[in-house]
Amino acid sequence: MNRLKAICFALFFMMPIFSFAQIVSAWGIKTGLTFANQNWDASSPAAPDWQYRQGLNSSLFFEFVNQSHIHLTANFSYSQKGFVNKFDVISNSGETNGLTFVRNERLDYVSFSPAVKYQQSAGKLMPYVAVGPRFDLLINKQITGLDKNIFDGYQKKIFGVSAGIGTEIKGMFPFVFLIEAQYNQDITKSYSTEFLSITNRTFDLQFGIKL
Repeated sequence: MNRLKAICFALFFMMPIFSFAQIVSAWGIKTGLTFANQNWDASSPAAPDWQYRQGLNSSLFFEFVNQSHIHLTANFSYSQKGFVNKFDVISNSGETNGLTFVRNERLDYVSFSPAVKYQQSAGKLMPYVAVGPRFDLLINKQITGLDKNIFDGYQKKIFGVSAGIGTEIKGMFPFVFLIEAQYNQDITKSYSTEFLSITNRTFDLQFGIKL
């Protein structure tokens, strides 16, 4: 009797997995580089001009619909965002001494981004465009600057949009190889007060396989 209960219990929890597998037409993994920056919109003083920070990203994706040229996808991602600030060190006399200080601020996010994907076939190449909403969750911060109080007030849940172009390459490997470039822009603000608001923006370059 206990064995029968255990089997029924296992089948009950396996049914959603079987149903999920039936509607998934393909899945794969992607990894690459993230070029991240932030928009600091400040009333006073003038907003700083940060440089792009280079980090890593990786994602697991699923395709659920395969109707002609239209696909629906779901992406579960990890990315390293933030920004870099480089400036010359000024001596007591007010002159530069040849030293440069690099401020490298890192913010780690996990994301869920469903998208509509439109794809064409051109022999072995299958170019596509994809666009959809993006939901980010801040999971870690590595801050070196003096304004840590700003980062302590960051919103953990962020909503934005993603748009990408890429191509799949068939026939060269036992799997489908893909290259993708994606732009991500926050809509909600990571930080917002009367005097300062902050949003993220990133460019992702990814390589992956689809099975």
